[in-house]
Amino acid sequence: MEQFFQFVGNHWFLWSVLVILIALFILQELQSQRSVGKRLSAQDAINLINRQNALVVDVRDKTNFLDGHVIGALNLPLKNLDKSDKKLQKYKKKPIVVMDVNGQAAVKACGQLTKDGYENVNYLNGGIRSWRQAGLPLIKE
Repeated sequence: MEQFFQFVGNHWFLWSVLVILIALFILQELQSQRSVGKRLSAQDAINLINRQNALVVDVRDKTNFLDGHVIGALNLPLKNLDKSDKKLQKYKKKPIVVMDVNGQAAVKACGQLTKDGYENVNYLNGGIRSWRQAGLPLIKE
């Protein structure tokens, strides 16, 4: 242990840089988690939809959306999300639940919506798969 402290004392500059890098990494992770939105379980999403009249935004492509989606969901594919700001403008202060196939694209969509000024953005953890696994209803068109 004594050799460790001697090593740190002899290479204090390197250790300082290491500590600063670790602190910056932790801060970046915390900031990115806050900017992404809140992760919801299927039950949490239902509660938000029913109690606070949350808007459901499905970022899957049109084919997957028509194969089965949550009642009242708005289909805005991730690649077109930035072009659909006019459709979402009236929901800036309203809770939004973003859904996709398995939860990964929804995180990107939440980041984009948060950056665009939407205040209460959430995503369904596990996407439509978790919704189906919970035995919750989907409609087909």
